[in-house]
Amino acid sequence: MESTERVYAQVVLQATSGQSAASTTATSAQVDEVRPSKAATEQAVDFLKKAGFRVEQAGISLSISGSKQQFESVFGVHLSAYEQGGQTYYRPDHPAHLPATAPSCVQTIVFAEPRQYFN
Repeated sequence: MESTERVYAQVVLQATSGQSAASTTATSAQVDEVRPSKAATEQAVDFLKKAGFRVEQAGISLSISGSKQQFESVFGVHLSAYEQGGQTYYRPDHPAHLPATAPSCVQTIVFAEPRQYFN
């Protein structure tokens, strides 16, 4: 597995309602209750870009990518690579630590995991 491979993660932001998509299961009728403000999203995007990450998509959460070394350095984790279904994934040794410079709207980082399909 190459060390230059991109690592993907979701950045969960706090909603203007105070709720979080990480701890709330919202229906389509409740999605606005977990949506962060535009200003919060912009603050988080700015922080992540300055830290060297690529923001892939912005919505209720932010999809980001970067090198293994970037994630380990910025979020204080050690990532272990593993393969499943021909794809490489990265598992942190503990939950990511948010640096003091992270905006307060950033609640947590969740690393991409293999999809599971059920019959």
